[in-house]
Amino acid sequence: MIPFQCHFDEDYEGKRTVTEFRFYNLSGKEVRRIKMKQGMTFGYGRQQNNRVFFAGQIVDFSNGLDNYEIIPFQKEPIRLIHPPRISKETINLNGDECIVMSYEWGFQKLNQEKEDYNSDLCVFNISKRKFEKIIHFQTSSEFNPILGDFNSDNKVDILLGCHNGMLYNFDLGYPASSIIH
Repeated sequence: MIPFQCHFDEDYEGKRTVTEFRFYNLSGKEVRRIKMKQGMTFGYGRQQNNRVFFAGQIVDFSNGLDNYEIIPFQKEPIRLIHPPRISKETINLNGDECIVMSYEWGFQKLNQEKEDYNSDLCVFNISKRKFEKIIHFQTSSEFNPILGDFNSDNKVDILLGCHNGMLYNFDLGYPASSIIH
């Protein structure tokens, strides 16, 4: 599966932009195209299992190619071209699947004059379509979050390597048994 977007010069409103998913078999032969709605911004995407993550939304193919779902985030990151970094593990919160991801550029601004280039660590509830937790930190990261119980306190920890050369351990407070590998 390859996200494909073609912009045309001077098409500032996106009226002629082609946005679609293209599916290929293992021999490289195209087997299907699915057009996406006008104005949807792809930028770069990250695929994990049957989901493709973009900066502002998830396209979920868990129910098949014909029953895909677009799940928008209720917040938009500063830069819409950078998708989140996603943990391989998920968290089960009261029966809801939650995805842990980090945004290199984050959602917030320090002030009106200057963008805040620091990262945000997020727990996104797929079922409720909302962020359960957003942790803003004072450095940036391009690291995929790693889930575990690294300090043996029976709570979910997230390891995140950052551009300042430090490895951080964030305690989410959820039971370690909620991690799905």
